[in-house]
Amino acid sequence: MARQKSSFPIVGTIDGINYYFSKGKKLARKAGGGFNGETIRKSMRMARVRENASEFGHCSRVNKEFRRALMAFAPDHSIKYLHRRLMTLFNNIKKLDDTSERGHRRVYMGMENPFAMDYFKGYSFTPECNVYTHLPYHISFHAKTASLKLTRVEQLEPTFITGATYLQIQYGVLEFDFETYESVRHLCPPVLLKEDNIPAVLDFTLDTEIEGVGVLFPLLRICYVQEINGRLYPFKSANSVGLGVVL
Repeated sequence: MARQKSSFPIVGTIDGINYYFSKGKKLARKAGGGFNGETIRKSMRMARVRENASEFGHCSRVNKEFRRALMAFAPDHSIKYLHRRLMTLFNNIKKLDDTSERGHRRVYMGMENPFAMDYFKGYSFTPECNVYTHLPYHISFHAKTASLKLTRVEQLEPTFITGATYLQIQYGVLEFDFETYESVRHLCPPVLLKEDNIPAVLDFTLDTEIEGVGVLFPLLRICYVQEINGRLYPFKSANSVGLGVVL
């Protein structure tokens, strides 16, 4: 490897020599020897790279479609790092596909594994505002009716964010097909709780029928809101909006 010495910088390839900067130094070396598209597509040594790329692309598509369906439950909120966390989640589920060859493993095949749903039990899409830690309730999901019941736990005190008038709770169900990306959403009307008036029991029952599309995800969304002159203003900070799977 040669070090470039001149009164002006050169970046690029001239006469088969690559000129570039590294750690503030001007360097030069003979071009060639790296990977190119042809090598990656055909070389046997690149087989594992092609396999990983195929599965990564598939997980990215699943991630995109699932987030699109999921964010309908929190349309006015941006969840930081959600894409990154879901990529890790779907990559792990894809690995449960033990029938497909490497490079062709798929999330929807992994979801057929009986252990796949364990990844979603109590899963919080908003780690900075986990619904389980913000609600003074025991949460029970009833799979046959797709209904949800919250039972007050006296030992748990509500911890309202400073300035919040209410804690808004909304229950919904997402049906999602990991193969076709078809989705159906069901929502119950939101409920407002005051810090000094916490009901003993909250029951949520859907007004619409479950259609049986793919996998069923019961979701609970919480959001702190402030009332000013009779109008409600939702908080938008990371610790004031929560969305999680309640299995």
